[in-house]
Formats: sequence, C-alpha cells, structure tokens
Amino acid sequence: SIDFNYRNKLWQYDVKPSAIMGELTQYCDTLMGNIWALESLLDIPVDQSSINQQEYSKASESCINILRKKYSGVSTIAFTYRVENAKEPYYLATLYHEKALIVSDKFKIKTILDKVGSGDAFMAALIYGITHHWQPKDIINKCVNVAINKLGEQGDHINTRIGDID
Repeated sequence: SIDFNYRNKLWQYDVKPSAIMGELTQYCDTLMGNIWALESLLDIPVDQSSINQQEYSKASESCINILRKKYSGVSTIAFTYRVENAKEPYYLATLYHEKALIVSDKFKIKTILDKVGSGDAFMAALIYGITHHWQPKDIINKCVNVAINKLGEQGDHINTRIGDID
C-alpha cells in the first residue's frame, strides 16, 4: 500500500518526489490519499480548479483511470476529501475496488482537535476492511468514520476501536 499525501516541508531529498514515488507505486496494489498530491508525487496533472463538491466522483474517476493505465497492479484506490471551508465541514471519500467506483456518504465533521494521523487511521481501516472482505460501501463509510473519529482525538494515533465504528 502507499499513501499519497505530499508534504513539501518533509521532502528533503535532491530528487523530485515523482522519481521515487513512481518507482514505489509500481509495487503497490492499494493506493490512498488525495488527488491534489498526484501531480507532485507522480507527475499526473489534475485540473484542481474543476473540482467541487458535486464533482468528486468525476475527478476521482479521471485520476483512477490514469493511475490504472500507468500502474496495472493497482486494484484499490481511495481518495479522501476533507472540506473544512464549508458552512458545515464534512468529509467524504471515493473508493475504486472490485472494478467499481463507490462514493461514501457525506459525513459531518463535528470536532477537529488534531489532524495528524487521520489519514493513517483511514488507511488502517481501508486495509482492515479489504482483508476482512467487507462490502465496498461499508469499507469506504467506515474509513471515513474512522478518520472523523481521529480528527476528534488529540495525538497522532486513534483510540477508537474498529468495532466501535458504524
């Protein structure tokens, strides 16, 4: 698996991220992150101005098609969308799994105490759901729920147990 969330301040190498991440990605079957990082990490252009809350599935599908052509071993791709600048902040995600694109429900973000670790919590739930053969809609909804629960907890790890997530 690989997590696509680019942090410019953390990239302290003498090569472009795409030189390393592209090489690593060819060995992965599960990708997760946000579409905005694809350009930095894989040199996949994303028209960021065209993405709005009504077009998340369209934007995800476009990026998924490019990723699948470029990396044939990829079978699962999840993109997260945490929207904090809305009247009521929300979180949703898309999942390409078992050759279908599924969009999660839209979940209200109640509290943000700490953003660190929310993507890791999402990825852990994604891998758990896949290995436990959950239905794709259950996988993506539980992943979003886990990430939202992590946002409401202080620290870089989550204390919520997977069995406590709806």
